[in-house]
Amino acid sequence: MDDDCELGNDTITKLHYFLLVIHHNYNESSTSMAYNDLACLLSDDGSIRLLNGVEMTKKQLLLKAIELDPSNSLAYFNLAN
Repeated sequence: MDDDCELGNDTITKLHYFLLVIHHNYNESSTSMAYNDLACLLSDDGSIRLLNGVEMTKKQLLLKAIELDPSNSLAYFNLAN
């Protein structure tokens, strides 16, 4: 969960990057993948508070990913496992 990624000249954690993508809702496909990827960072019983204050469980994140992009097969796979 502590992996870093580059954002312009700044380095941020992947967790923060996914939260930013979700918050700014760039497009449904990338936002769907961000929900999926964020869910993968959590333990099975984990939850996270999004930047808008909404708290979501791993399952809720995956269901939101599917809602945004029903063709996101990774979200279905992760929900089933």
